[in-house]
Amino acid sequence: MEFRQLEAFVSVVKYRSFTKAAEKNFVSQPTISSHIRALEEELQEQLLVRSTRTVQLTPRGQELYEYALDILKIRGRMMENVRQHRDQIIHIGASTIPSAYVLPDILLQYRQNKPGIRFSIYQSDSQGILLKLRDGVCDLGVVGMQSDDEELVCTRLCKDHMVIVTPYNDYFLALKERPESPIEELLRCPIILREEGSGSQRIAESFLNGIGIGEEELDVVLRINDQQAIKNLVAGGFAISIMSKRAVGTAQQDRKLLVFSLPEELSFRYFYLVCRRGMELKEYVKDFVVFLRNRLSEDDGGMPVGENKDRLPNSKNGEPDSRKEEKLFDGGNREEPSDGGSGEM
Repeated sequence: MEFRQLEAFVSVVKYRSFTKAAEKNFVSQPTISSHIRALEEELQEQLLVRSTRTVQLTPRGQELYEYALDILKIRGRMMENVRQHRDQIIHIGASTIPSAYVLPDILLQYRQNKPGIRFSIYQSDSQGILLKLRDGVCDLGVVGMQSDDEELVCTRLCKDHMVIVTPYNDYFLALKERPESPIEELLRCPIILREEGSGSQRIAESFLNGIGIGEEELDVVLRINDQQAIKNLVAGGFAISIMSKRAVGTAQQDRKLLVFSLPEELSFRYFYLVCRRGMELKEYVKDFVVFLRNRLSEDDGGMPVGENKDRLPNSKNGEPDSRKEEKLFDGGNREEPSDGGSGEM
């Protein structure tokens, strides 16, 4: 039994025609007939009932058809994995902020020294990326929240800070000049928030809880995950928002947005590098991980990545948690955590 025989058989079933199957496989009709006959002789079963107008499966043919689909699917995955290994493609899942404001510079710098590496980026919110990692779709994930999933291993990459952004106008400029904190007054304005599943939304909820304000007390006029849309809406006077400082970019210098800092202890989070536990990373993926961690460590003030100098935010409510993330290497195998301090976040 050969793959080409199974491919011919599946094509005949799909198109209900020997002629169409031959056209789709770029072979002659006698070749298709020969493949089907060889399968029937080997299995000693009739697989198809032919008529002048169509082709029907026999019960044994239906059974073989289901097996053939699985076999060809497995073969396709195997060939794709071999091709990707040869072509050195790194599949990265990235949540909204990392995909737009962290990875572009990293990929540009990395490709300057490693032009043979290719990348495939899957973008979603943090929860969506974690699901794709569990399903084996991505080699690595870069997300804005830590996962409790025992099948995944997380390690810190760098800090991210949340800020309030407002339109650039006289009213908010006057608020910015006040000596006292304008946060309570700002939060009485209409506000845009991210959707559930977003790491940014989780830290925004943690901040609000920290200052004793429930989300139900806010005038939430829109929920949307697109950062550029949020910035455009805020700049146009639609509402204010809470977003990553990385996403603001040059909007304040360009006088499109005003940025209000939030208390440090309530407004920062980490970005995490994530992979599946037990997954053996290819050498070229490991090389990229080293570059990514070192580069972001430099951007984060030189703190060695993997140091556990802070207690981690609880993934559910943002409260400090004594858990320490694991190091992401050697396929995500468990390592003993370091004896870092546990300063409150």
